[in-house]
Amino acid sequence: MPENETAFAHRKTPFVLNIHTRWRNGSDDRRCLGWARDFHSSTQEFAQGVYVNFISDMGEDRAKEAYTVEVWNRLVEVKNKWDPNNLFRMNQNIKPTP
Repeated sequence: MPENETAFAHRKTPFVLNIHTRWRNGSDDRRCLGWARDFHSSTQEFAQGVYVNFISDMGEDRAKEAYTVEVWNRLVEVKNKWDPNNLFRMNQNIKPTP
């Protein structure tokens, strides 16, 4: 399937890595989040992009990394048509243009 036919932009990526961590005690938050962030940072030199469903609320710039420019612009057009008031705005939001 051609890359511009769907929103998924990384069809030729050789592997996908999702860092998913869990812990039970809230007092471990700082240590465990630090470990996850350090691990993520150590793998960035090998990254070719990001999968939108693996990122949390890291902002619009990070969400844009999940798409090619062409696909992002097409998604903004869809957003403008079907959700101009930005009702569906949680997580990896694509903002409508004013």
